[in-house]
Formats: sequence, structure tokens, C-alpha cells
Amino acid sequence: LSYATMGKTAEAEAAMRRSLAISEKLVGPAHPTLADDLHTLAMIVYNASRYPDRTKKKARRMILCGPFFSPIQL
Repeated sequence: LSYATMGKTAEAEAAMRRSLAISEKLVGPAHPTLADDLHTLAMIVYNASRYPDRTKKKARRMILCGPFFSPIQL
């Protein structure tokens, strides 16, 4: 079980933000592999009904993935 599936969105978000920070230190802030972490964080934020924050995460994901995927895949 994950924090998110147990309804603990604050804990899920904190854990995902820590994971993203670690990944960014390892691969840099513009690496395409961060897209999965950004998507997961965006969905956690979306499920917590914080839509503007989710939109920022999705926009960053699109910038990172844009060269690799078509707009339909994003």
C-alpha cells in the first residue's frame, strides 16, 4: 500500500517531493527521466484538488518530454 491509496495525500506528496529532489540531484533538473516522478507528484496534487499546482508540474513534464514524445502521448 502507498500513502496515496491509504488517503494520506500529505505524506504521499512529501515522500514524492523528497524522491524528486534526490533524482534531480542525481541526474540534473532537466533530465527526461524526471517526467515519471513529476507525473506522480502531479497526480497526488490533483487528487488533493490543488489544480493550479498540478498544472505547473504537468507543464514541466511536457517541457522535459517534449523532444521525445508526441503531444498525444503527453
